[in-house]
Amino acid sequence: MLRFIAFAVLSLTVACGGDENYVCTLLGCDNGADFRLASVPESGLVGANVAVCFRDACSGWVINELPTDVTYVRLEPPGDPRIDITISPRGSDAFEIDISVASDRYELFEDGDVYTATITAANGTTLLERAWSVDYRTWQPNGADCEPTCRSSITTTEL
Repeated sequence: MLRFIAFAVLSLTVACGGDENYVCTLLGCDNGADFRLASVPESGLVGANVAVCFRDACSGWVINELPTDVTYVRLEPPGDPRIDITISPRGSDAFEIDISVASDRYELFEDGDVYTATITAANGTTLLERAWSVDYRTWQPNGADCEPTCRSSITTTEL
């Protein structure tokens, strides 16, 4: 049993920084930003297109169904795989839409990034349009000489 525990601890650390006595943990991190569209009315959501734009590149998803209980629905690609969108019920006729933009590559995110989210009904009517400017915190959870470098949002300002 002791050998297994020692192996598990060693498998979570690596030598780093050019010093064989320096040990880094292997903590990971999320790079990116999260947004919440709260109390989106149900009217017109089924069949609507959700477009999320980040640095002038946009991806779109179609809302094919809405959750009917306390669970959520995750919109599936063809949108950008770095963007995750979930829809949850909030009250009898409203929904909450959560947008998460993430990547393993921290350098994709720069202070002042602008994100937009637009929901357009199947008939072409704009149901909702929001924009945010984001600043990030850059940090290294395993120490200055260890990977990874992380960049996560610290300030989100609605425009």
